[in-house]
Amino acid sequence: LGLARLDSLKHRITLIKESENLEVNAVPRKTEPDIIEKLEFDCGNINFDFRCALSRNITDFSKSPNLTPIHHLELSEDDVNSMTQGSSAIRSKNMTLRSQNGEVQFRFADDVDLLNLKIDSELQSTEDNDLSITMNVRKMLPILRLAAQDGNFRINILKNNIIYICIGNLDVMIMPEV
Repeated sequence: LGLARLDSLKHRITLIKESENLEVNAVPRKTEPDIIEKLEFDCGNINFDFRCALSRNITDFSKSPNLTPIHHLELSEDDVNSMTQGSSAIRSKNMTLRSQNGEVQFRFADDVDLLNLKIDSELQSTEDNDLSITMNVRKMLPILRLAAQDGNFRINILKNNIIYICIGNLDVMIMPEV
C-alpha cells in the first residue's frame, strides 16, 4: 500500500470521521493482486475513492531518519511563555524561527503587525548559521510547552528543516509545513 497526497486524504477523512457506519475497502490491482490500487470509503450518505500510489515509486523518504542535527538551540520555559504571549498578542497562524549570525528570533506576524522575539540562546550549527523555518503556531506551541515542563530543552534542526525534540522518552519530529 503506497500513500501519497496525504493532505487530500486527510481533508476527505474529516468529512466522514464522525460516521458510525464507516466501511473501508482496499481494492487490489487487477494485474498485481498483492498491490492496493485504491481505498474505497463509504459511510452511507458520503462515499469516495482514494487512489493509492505504487509503493515502489515512492522514493522521497528515508526508511530511518538521520537524526544528526545541522542546527540546535536551547529554549527555556520563559522563552516558551514569551512565545505564547507573543502569539496571543499578534494572533498569527504561523511563527518563523529565524537566525542570522547565530542570533535567534521567533517572528509572529498578522496582516498588519509584526512581533520579533529575541531568544538568548545562540544557534549552534555545523553549516551556515542563517536559518528561517516557518511553523504552524497551533501545532508547535503545545509541543514547546510540553517540552518546557521539565525545564530547558534542546531543539534540533535536521536536514530539510525537520525539527526534532526529545520530550521525556518520546522523540517528536515536526515537518515543515509552509
